[in-house]
Amino acid sequence: MVKVSVTIGTSRAGGIDVSLRGMLDQTFDDFEIILVDGRYHKRHARVLDYAKQLGIKQPFYHVPNHRYNGNLPTVMGGMNTGFMLAAGEIVIMLLDYAYAPPGWIERHLKRHRDNKERLVMSPHLYTSLPEVVTKDGTQPELFPAPTSDPSVIERILKQRENFDEISIFTSPFKRSVLSKVTKFKYPDQDPKVILGTGTSQYYYMHTKNESFPLATILRMGGVDEVYDRIQGPGDTDAGFRFLMAGAEIFVTQDAKVYCLNSRTLLPRILPAGYTQESYQRTFDYMKQRQRDLADSMTAGKPMPEQPAPKSLNPYDMLERRREIWHWRELSEEREAVIPLNDVPDEVYFK
Repeated sequence: MVKVSVTIGTSRAGGIDVSLRGMLDQTFDDFEIILVDGRYHKRHARVLDYAKQLGIKQPFYHVPNHRYNGNLPTVMGGMNTGFMLAAGEIVIMLLDYAYAPPGWIERHLKRHRDNKERLVMSPHLYTSLPEVVTKDGTQPELFPAPTSDPSVIERILKQRENFDEISIFTSPFKRSVLSKVTKFKYPDQDPKVILGTGTSQYYYMHTKNESFPLATILRMGGVDEVYDRIQGPGDTDAGFRFLMAGAEIFVTQDAKVYCLNSRTLLPRILPAGYTQESYQRTFDYMKQRQRDLADSMTAGKPMPEQPAPKSLNPYDMLERRREIWHWRELSEEREAVIPLNDVPDEVYFK
């Protein structure tokens, strides 16, 4: 059993060079890397080759999401895939296009020594991108926001395939790039940058640079994949359920990561008919879930003795974990042999 499982989620072209460079630069050895990739079936062999070429020594597992939904994102499902395949005592989450500097793992771990039931969060610092290159040499289009417009979606999908699968930059990412990009300023930055180190609020969880015991997230049933269906604040919901599970919510300023912001090049795709009103309804759903969880608690009972604040996923996480555990071994094959499980919402959520 390793001490730490670093789970990285991605569904965008490129970014592999950024995340894996950070893993190579770590000064802590006892960890594994689980890269859950929405593009696994397009680039598996290339990702394995790049990890080997880079010199990654830790156990490295490159796997698909356990469930897809056509071109729509299944971000929560991807996170749960990482949790289900993790073997470490502590899970540290990292997003794609994020560089974790040397010492990052140790800085997370030190916050778990005195309180094992803790959700540790640290800022993810957005930066501009270094020079970008497309396969055909054309200037990439910038998209201002996620969209449900079919004509814009068509252009987004086309642009995704016009980038290299490993790196969208003129040369693969190295740490020295950070001295040449612009660091965004608050309020155009992760709000955790203005917080002090110490106990904090659950709504600062952004599922981009957090750590917690594996046992806690398994007991919670993972993050709630209903938020993949409604494209809502699954990260905030997860933070609340960590609180309800008895975890201390803790911010540390010394485990920052740097996120090269590719959102305008590779934006999210939203379901047809999705509006601002649709997004507001997702918050109404979350607030109702919070009320339901609070009502389920027994007055006077300590948190650890309360019922687990379970997600509403249409499967049992421990059972599904047993079903896909062999993916760890299959991920070492050069062929992309792990099957694609593409299930539309109406079937998946029954």
